[in-house]
Amino acid sequence: MQNRFVICDIPVSINRLPKAKDSLRDLVEENSCWVDRFAFLTCNSDNDDCCVAAVELHIENVRDKAIATLDGMIVSMDEEGNINNNNDNDNGCISFKLHARPASILESTQLVQLCPIESDDVENESQMEKQTLKLLVQGKDNIDTSILLTIRKSITHGGIGTYPWRGGLILANQICHWVGEYTKRKEIDENNYFSILFGNNKTVLELGAGSSGLPSLFLGKIISGTDILEDEDNINVISTDGVDEIVQGLSINVLDNILDECIIVKHIDWNHYINCDEKKRH
Repeated sequence: MQNRFVICDIPVSINRLPKAKDSLRDLVEENSCWVDRFAFLTCNSDNDDCCVAAVELHIENVRDKAIATLDGMIVSMDEEGNINNNNDNDNGCISFKLHARPASILESTQLVQLCPIESDDVENESQMEKQTLKLLVQGKDNIDTSILLTIRKSITHGGIGTYPWRGGLILANQICHWVGEYTKRKEIDENNYFSILFGNNKTVLELGAGSSGLPSLFLGKIISGTDILEDEDNINVISTDGVDEIVQGLSINVLDNILDECIIVKHIDWNHYINCDEKKRH
């Protein structure tokens, strides 16, 4: 839910103004980035005179900046719901102060229920519910080893990490190329890219893996499901993302490919990363 937040203390009457929703959505986009989903929630405010607007941003790592910008902002609207930049109450304007915070699990769930992801091509999207990817590793004597993965898209969506990214496939393919070069040249040259990057007792961390985590999954398959690497080539893989729904989808893909024993899936929000020096100060 790293890309979802709520705007609180919005007067209930705003919900009934014809242009208010679009005005608030535009306000969020002006102060952060594109909005994928926006909805007024009905039961998330302790104050009966106020309602809550839930927002899903197109990019995950700008949520906290958007919250900081919008929190405390004073907004005035006319009778149609257009934002009055003069922030006065003349001519029937309603003025209120925004309060923004990260969305709760309940608020996030309501937003998804109220605003399903829109698709320009429903048929093509349904075909991507599950797909099989195949890469080849060319090892000794130019013998190809096929590596197959079953990939599901994130059922609960979660933004841009829902589907496999072309960049992830390119990196996974490059890893397979490095492995092939490694197996063909191991006895001759230990200083090739795979040996340097993924050599014995190395830990590989993928940040922003998305629900597919293609580089992690292909590396996991190479480690556990083939005879390409030697027993001493001990590699630990940690695959992470900052969006809860995406982490769930990533875990499902790891389990579907029987890689849960060699790939650790974690939620890492790099917006809230604290380094060792900062921990000591606290």
